[in-house]
Amino acid sequence: MERNLKTKHLVLMVLVAVAGPAVAVNKCEGSDGRTVFQDAPCAGRGETVQVRPAAGAAPSASVPSQSEAQRLEAIVESSQRDRRKQDLGERLVPQARTAISRHRAQCDADIRRLEQEKGRYVQNLYGKTHAAQMASEIATLTSRCDTRERELKEAHEQLVKECATLSCTPL
Repeated sequence: MERNLKTKHLVLMVLVAVAGPAVAVNKCEGSDGRTVFQDAPCAGRGETVQVRPAAGAAPSASVPSQSEAQRLEAIVESSQRDRRKQDLGERLVPQARTAISRHRAQCDADIRRLEQEKGRYVQNLYGKTHAAQMASEIATLTSRCDTRERELKEAHEQLVKECATLSCTPL
C-alpha cells in the first residue's frame, strides 16, 4: 500500500519535471478516500494545484535558461579575463619591456669591459694572444646577448598581442 503511494509520488514528480515550467495538477480524492494526483480534472472532490519551478516563475521560451553553474562559470571566466587584462597592462608588459632594456644595458657594459681588457697588453706576444682570446669572448658574449634579446623581444611581443586581444593598454 505504502509502496503504491511512493510510486504515485514518483510518477507525479516525473510528470512535473517533464511537463515544463508551470503545470496544473489535480489533487483528487479517490473512491476509497486516498489522495490521488492526476492531470485530468477530478471526477469527485478535489482541487487544482499549480506547480512552478523552484525559481518561482517560468523562464521565457525565447531566452534559453542558463543553469546556475553556467552562470557562475561565466562570472569566474569574466573575472579571470579582467585579472589577466590588468596583469598584462600594469605588470607583465612593462616588466618585459624593462627586462629587454636591462639585458641590453648589461650586455653593453660587459662588452665594454672586455674591450678595455683586450687593449691592455697589445705591446707583446702575450698581449696579442690575450687580445685574440678577448675578441673570441666578445664574439661569444655578443652572440649570447643577441639570442637572449631576441627571446625577450618575442616574449614581449606575445604579451603585447595578448593584451591587444583583451583590449588593455600597457603602462
